[in-house]
Amino acid sequence: MSIFRSLWAKFKRSANMPYMAGLVTQTDFYYELTDNLGIGDVVDLGVLPSNARIVDAHLFAEGDLTGKTVTVGFLTGTPGDTVGVRNLTGDLFSAQALDAGVAITRLNKAPVLNATPSATDQSIGLQFSAAVAPAAGKKVHLRLFYAQ
Repeated sequence: MSIFRSLWAKFKRSANMPYMAGLVTQTDFYYELTDNLGIGDVVDLGVLPSNARIVDAHLFAEGDLTGKTVTVGFLTGTPGDTVGVRNLTGDLFSAQALDAGVAITRLNKAPVLNATPSATDQSIGLQFSAAVAPAAGKKVHLRLFYAQ
């Protein structure tokens, strides 16, 4: 299993920070498919800031990803780490079909809405059900809505 990182997981971009209790903030994490992703490979999309709770999420794609499914959730381990063992929980989406340019899928796993916020930053990751070849214009977006 390899771990690939988005611009947020490489700390080249940062997730928006909630600055007032109860105010909903959103970050549009995305990963451009410029690498060959094999079965079992994980993409570290970015970080849910400490003490934030998820209130909604939208998953959508660009480019030809017809027939591909993706699981999205929290990644164990240290945010940004590409060496250690990191497991994906699937708390947000599980085996969700990606129909590029056709549909936006809203959060479909309610338990994450009642989860206790973590005192530390948490990585959000995704994993495809099958290998994905790179191509220009292939992108997966996770628009994450959260509050403190």
